[in-house]
This record gives sequence, structure tokens and C-alpha cells, in this order.
Amino acid sequence: MQASILSHLQRDESQKLWDDLLRMPRA
Repeated sequence: MQASILSHLQRDESQKLWDDLLRMPRA
């Protein structure tokens, strides 16, 4: 159960990270 929660949080974090990268204006 705990591993499932950690996995979910990790996936959410990486999704936010990707969103930030994709939102970043390209120089």
C-alpha cells in the first residue's frame, strides 16, 4: 500500500517536472 502511494507521488512529481520543461520558452 505504501509503495503504491510513493509510486503515485513520484509519477505526479515527474509529470509536474515535464510540464515545467514543456512550458519553458525555448531560447
